[in-house]
Amino acid sequence: MTPYTLTLQGYWRSSASWRVRVALHLKGLDYRYEAVHLVRDGGELAYFEYAGVRAMKAPFLRKPGRERLRRIDALGKSMRRKHDGRRELVLGNLPPAFAVRLTGGPERGR
Repeated sequence: MTPYTLTLQGYWRSSASWRVRVALHLKGLDYRYEAVHLVRDGGELAYFEYAGVRAMKAPFLRKPGRERLRRIDALGKSMRRKHDGRRELVLGNLPPAFAVRLTGGPERGR
């Protein structure tokens, strides 16, 4: 028995989720399945973003590379504003990362 509970978050149409379930079963690991609805209630999306990596890269890039990093940062900020984004620092990761969760997309005309 594991000292912690594994939680598999998946979408019913995801083939990756099915492959992870098979692997967990073959390894004999107990897990709890948590369904994530990508469409209902505006959906949700979570991703990791390494803390400070883009800022450390910028001095070593030429102008087009720095411009690309600025556009990526601006896009991330825009998405967090539009989609009620939360950003949490995960210090247990090396290098430290931000876990970003976006929920509730903008309303579309129906």
